[in-house]
Amino acid sequence: MSTTRTLSARLGRLAARVLRDDRGQDLIEYALLAAIIAIAGVLALSIFAGKMQNAYINWNTAAQDAWEPCPPGGCP
Repeated sequence: MSTTRTLSARLGRLAARVLRDDRGQDLIEYALLAAIIAIAGVLALSIFAGKMQNAYINWNTAAQDAWEPCPPGGCP
């Protein structure tokens, strides 16, 4: 039974030490900020993907419709 108490005491001291230690806090904050920005970017792109695709298709169609080939005698 003493090994169980010793182990639980060690784990308790380890947990207290981890909670008091704030080294690496900045790194975690920056990682969370980068993750939030990445998720927001992915969501924004997924929302606007269909609208962007339609715009590019319309631009391509308009550009191809505006092209006129040279007459059979050659281009002036």
